[in-house]
Parts: sequence; C-alpha cells; structure tokens
Amino acid sequence: MTGYTFQDNIQRGILYLIKNDREFLVEATPLIKSSYFDLNLHSRIYTAIQSYYDKYAKLPSDDILIESLKETKESHEFSGEFEQEIGRINSLNRKSIDHKEAYMDMVEKFARNERMKEAIISSVELLDKHDYDGIFTNIKNALEVRRNIDLGTSFLENELDRWDRFYGTKAISNKITTGFSKFDKSLEGGLSRKEIGMIVAASGRGKSLFLTRLAMIGAIKELNVVYITLEMSEDAVAARIDTMLTKLPYASIKDNRDEYIRRIEASKKYIKGDINIKQFPATQATVGTVRAYLSQLQGKTGKKVDLLVVDYLELLRPSIDGMAEYAAQQRITQELRGLAIEQNVLVWTATQGNRDSLKVPYITESELADSFGKIREVDYAYSINQTDSEKDEGKARLYVIKSRNSISRFAIEAKIDYNTLSIGEVKEDDTKKE
Repeated sequence: MTGYTFQDNIQRGILYLIKNDREFLVEATPLIKSSYFDLNLHSRIYTAIQSYYDKYAKLPSDDILIESLKETKESHEFSGEFEQEIGRINSLNRKSIDHKEAYMDMVEKFARNERMKEAIISSVELLDKHDYDGIFTNIKNALEVRRNIDLGTSFLENELDRWDRFYGTKAISNKITTGFSKFDKSLEGGLSRKEIGMIVAASGRGKSLFLTRLAMIGAIKELNVVYITLEMSEDAVAARIDTMLTKLPYASIKDNRDEYIRRIEASKKYIKGDINIKQFPATQATVGTVRAYLSQLQGKTGKKVDLLVVDYLELLRPSIDGMAEYAAQQRITQELRGLAIEQNVLVWTATQGNRDSLKVPYITESELADSFGKIREVDYAYSINQTDSEKDEGKARLYVIKSRNSISRFAIEAKIDYNTLSIGEVKEDDTKKE
C-alpha cells in the first residue's frame, strides 16, 4: 500500500481476511481504497472482492475471484499469475491471520495516514480557490478516520427507545424553547439539536433583540450558549442582556451602578447555563471561523455548547469566494446546518427582509432579501411584522413562515418594552382588555 510500510505478507493477510471474513470486509471497506496497496495485483484483487460483495452481498469463492481477475487481464500478464497470488494469500500462516484485531488496527492507522496525504495534496487546489473551509474539512475528516462504523438507526429494532427519544418524555425534555409558548406548543416543546431556526425582519425591526432574548432564555434554561455577533460589539450585546435581566431601563443603568450589581448578582441564582459572546468582523468570518472558535472554547472550558446564535446570516462570508449573493446565502445556511449536525447544537440566526418587507402585512419567503434558497435549509422560520405605529406602541406580529415538523402560516402577537428590552406574548385576555 502506498505509504503502508507493511511487508507483502501483511498486505496478503489483509486480503485474506477481506475475502474470507464478511465482518472484516464491512469494517475495512470504508477505510481502504484500492490505491493503498503497493502491488497492482493486490489492488485489483481488493477491487474484485469489493465489487462482487457490493453486487451479490456475498464473499466470492476463489474460482469466481480468479475469473473476475481474468476479465481485467492485460496483454503482458498470464492467467496463472492470478492463481499463484491467490495461492500465496491462502497459504499464509494461520497464526498470523488469527490476529484479526491487530490487522484492523493497522488498517485504521495507515488509512488515516493516506487520507491525510490526500487532504494535503488537494489543499493546493483549494488554496488557489481561497476555499479555506474546504481545506479545514478535508484535514478534519482525515484526522477523524476511525474503524468504528455508525450504522444509523435500525427502524425495526429498539422501537421503545426510539419512541421515548422522539415522542416521549425524553424528547420533550430535550426540546429547546423558541421563547414563545404558542410556537413551542405547535412544536410540542420547541426545536431540537441539529436543527436551525431563522428570524426574518426588515431593517430596524428587532432581529438582534429577539436573538439576544433567545440567548438569555437559553442560559436560564441551563443551556450553554454561544452568541456570535457580526455587527454589534461584545459589550453592546452584553448590555442588552444586562437590561433584560435587571429590568432596569437601558438608559439608566450607567447611573445606577449599585442597583445594577445587586440585580445581576440576584439573577445569577437562576441562571444555570452560560453565555459566551464573541465578535467577528462582518463579512470576514466564515462558518469555519465559528467552528474553530467553538473548538477552542470547548477545549478551554470543557463545556459543551447547546445553543449557537449567529447575528446575523448576511454578515457571514461563504467558504468559497466569488459566489453570487443569492448562492452565497444559501451556501452559508447549508454550512450552518452542517455545523449544527456536527456539533449537536441548535442554531438560531436571522436574515434581512427586502424592501417590500415594510409594505406587506406579513413577511413570507417572498420578501427574503437576495436568496429564497436559504429558507429551504432551515427547520423553522418566523418573521417580525411591525408598522411604524405598532413599533411606537411596542407591538409586533410574529408570523411562522416555515415549520418543517409542525404547522406554519399562523401569527401570534408580541409586546415589546423598548426601555427594558423585554419581549412577551400578548395573551388572549390582554387582547380582550384592549
């Protein structure tokens, strides 16, 4: 194998196990490529075994294997060569082949080395394209080559575990609130990890305010939250959370230091999670930048992130430069979804409505700025709808644009106190009083 420092008999031992042990073949196949073998004949034997198994779900007999190899015979080769090599493989000392686990460990180690070589070679081309996330992903994937195979979920097995995980108390307890009880009710508790939610609004209608509230509620609900800000400073985001927690008017906190400290200290009693706020320069950070930060943070603190808030989508840069804006935004959303799955977190972000978003009663996917494609990638999206007079009165209408796993196309009313930055739902009783 290229880069494999195995002697020929070790390679033959691997081939012996691959052609005679179904379990070994299944475990080794994701790791080995035919090009890893030093000898062209060994490479072709491996390919023939793998092809036969893929087609018939059985291991080939030696006779079938030899006939398959004859079909690939080149002009300078003679058929007896194939029988001789199969014979050498079969004549190996059985004691060496009994060490199946050791063979598998060697396959894993050297497969990782080969993947790393491929990643480094491909990085040259990706570097020319300024695809730094692509380079990171290739190297990361090489480092993560492992012999353990995740076979996914067997539908007909462990149905009780699946019921509890998806429908039962475990599913409900693992849901993460949207911040609004009526939305949560339609979602049977909220959104789940590995999903992505999106807030849509016209400029100046509170996208960042709603995202900040999500971060605060997450910390209260015992979640570790990361808030990525691409527009406001870290202190500005923290100041908003200060206001929400203390209920002191935003403008008065600077004149009420002692009361501010007292209320913050009191709030620590019921905040069981944590919020880390990190600013990156707008249009310079990519999803890869965020991924690297999460890795550093978790390595430093030992805390697993539960909720990731990105404020906001358009201010991230796609991993590939030079893309049209509509394609770039869809690409970024796809990358955020990939990050959510990879990190097992819930991601919330926001996006800008277009010019018409201030003219329509409810913002829908038709009023998304630059890219309709980004809405396809999210699991849940709602819009903030507000006329100028409603903003003056501290009112807003929240409209569910999309819900992958529940009903959509309905609205709830919200109230906003811009002094204390508190946001709440308007209950039916409140509506009747008006």
